[in-house]
Amino acid sequence: MESPATHIISIIGPTAVGKTKLGVYLAKVFCSDVISVDSLQCYKNGSMVTAKVTPSEADGVIHHLVDYLDADEEPHSFVQDALDCVKDIQNRGKVPILVGGSTSLTIPLLRACVENGKNVFVIMLDCPGPILQYRIEKRVDLMMEDGLLQELAELCTHEATYLEKGPDFSRGIWKAIGYQEFYPCLTQSGVDSKLLPETIAKCVTKMKLNSVFYAKSQLDWSQESLIPFLKKDGIPYTKLQVEEAASLENVMVAATRACIPILSKQYIKIERVAVLSREALH
Repeated sequence: MESPATHIISIIGPTAVGKTKLGVYLAKVFCSDVISVDSLQCYKNGSMVTAKVTPSEADGVIHHLVDYLDADEEPHSFVQDALDCVKDIQNRGKVPILVGGSTSLTIPLLRACVENGKNVFVIMLDCPGPILQYRIEKRVDLMMEDGLLQELAELCTHEATYLEKGPDFSRGIWKAIGYQEFYPCLTQSGVDSKLLPETIAKCVTKMKLNSVFYAKSQLDWSQESLIPFLKKDGIPYTKLQVEEAASLENVMVAATRACIPILSKQYIKIERVAVLSREALH
């Protein structure tokens, strides 16, 4: 009987850079599952504000460690939970694909994978500041169009159930960027009906600014902490640049090419690749 696989692909990068799309793409190329490495997407609430993968975006690819925590819980057992998912996926002869940019969960998980004898290959996504800012601002605008305020109002109603001492922006789902920024617009019964457009606009601007600041902190963390860790532990990695929408398609092809020499041929399903990108394996 063939022994379980040991390979793992890890996609890491700042918010809004395109990790989700690349994760789904590679999961289809290698007929595998995605494990979300995100400290906020693990909550059952706040799908929009945490930018969880939608059913249409997932396109049939299974995503693990999403939607499993109550609003006030913390992902204390995340590393072990992720290792359990890795084991399950590898026992099915597949390559787990880790996707996320969490600065608190990524290194502990990668370290645990290596300590458990796994062969990890990291794909780091980078993006020029102005382009990343544009992508973030566009994402926030789309969230607003899709009903972000209503979702945040629902999170506000959960405060009465979970937070006895009132709002706490350092706990649970309420840590998500967007909740604190829009808090002046919210009430326990929903969105404040007396809101002025100017107030909403200020909250939108604040969410965009704080999201950009967080993305920059993720990039700094990659340079100052992640790369030194990868080098120290001898974990192979490649760094790919995302510059625009068309560029992400090129990144998908480049990422596939980078993975192929690392992985055993048994994982590469040519018939699936053909419908995704005829260039990826050439």
